Amino acid sequence: MTTILETDFPDRRLDAYLEALASSSVAPGGGSAAGLTGALGCSLGQMVCNLTLDKGDEAEIRALHDTLGQMKANLLDLAQQDEQVFSRYRKATALPRSTEDEKATRRSAIEDALVVAADVPLRMVGIGLEAIEILRRVGATGSKYALGDVSTGAYLVQAMTNGCLVNVDANIELMKAPKNIDHFSAASASARDDLTQAMSDLDTTLASRSQ
Repeated sequence: MTTILETDFPDRRLDAYLEALASSSVAPGGGSAAGLTGALGCSLGQMVCNLTLDKGDEAEIRALHDTLGQMKANLLDLAQQDEQVFSRYRKATALPRSTEDEKATRRSAIEDALVVAADVPLRMVGIGLEAIEILRRVGATGSKYALGDVSTGAYLVQAMTNGCLVNVDANIELMKAPKNIDHFSAASASARDDLTQAMSDLDTTLASRSQ
């Protein structure tokens, strides 16, 4: 059974979302939950910016705050898109396949659906990598008394990014077109390396502030 929540992400009650997530419905699922997790990480970064701004209006901190806010909104939008892409895949697999033409049409529709299903989490990955860098900058200039919140925010974004990469890889395994497989495989591998480096850079920055 597929159930998509009727309300947009910003209008949802947390308890209703968690109930839907815990149900036997396939949507919302892991990709949606990952997007929300990343948005939580961005919110923590904004909190640290606000704590810093309370002590003086610094243009850089304000810019970082606004960037994280836009990232949060984008992640929630993509999380909701992720809930919808599975429906497209299910419709493609339900297409008739009695004739060779029908089989070809069905296969093409499935491949197109898989590309979309991989693209949405991959876009979240891109935002996640950028968000970790923004959080690093927040940690470099923000309040020293909230570095733990910066770190927690980064771990949440890291979890989102890893979860999205799992979803990308799962869709790759179902693809048939070599060009699609090569494209998403290369993007996934590169993102994993970038994630490792981004977290290492953040840890180094936070460690230097803690001394």
